[in-house]
Amino acid sequence: MGYLLASNTYNVPKSSLEDRIKKIKRGKSKYEVFRKCPATEKCVFTDELEGMLVEHIKIMESRLFGLTKTDLRRLAFQLAERNNLNHPFNKETGLAGLDWVSGFLKRHSELSLRSPEATSAARAMGFNRSVVSSFFNLLDTLYVKHAFNCTRIYNMDETGLTSVPKKK
Repeated sequence: MGYLLASNTYNVPKSSLEDRIKKIKRGKSKYEVFRKCPATEKCVFTDELEGMLVEHIKIMESRLFGLTKTDLRRLAFQLAERNNLNHPFNKETGLAGLDWVSGFLKRHSELSLRSPEATSAARAMGFNRSVVSSFFNLLDTLYVKHAFNCTRIYNMDETGLTSVPKKK
């Protein structure tokens, strides 16, 4: 499909299409060329850093530790600070903004962030053969990878700690 036909079909200026194709031919990634950031500010993270953040979130999800939006906002702030990036995030709260999170989740629709449920509800809903099997397969993988000895293994149900504290 040529520029003129694509321009007419998708209602995009022909010059915009030509400019973006030239950038891709010069070596920029498609993600970087077509990435949308708010017009008032530049993108906070490079493709590489944002990709690392996405991978970290996926790893946490695969280990059955889902993140909330607040967790993501905190992670984004910490990533920006540790890499000495110029960012518009709130330094007092140590959180990225809600607009940034919204844009991030739109760019990475494969991610899902959830608020954790109370432990008893999670147990009632999630205690089935496939979930338990998945947990022990993951645990076995971690045992092999890190070679834990008996002094590094704890039963969290008997420590008196709550995994999801209730708000007062």
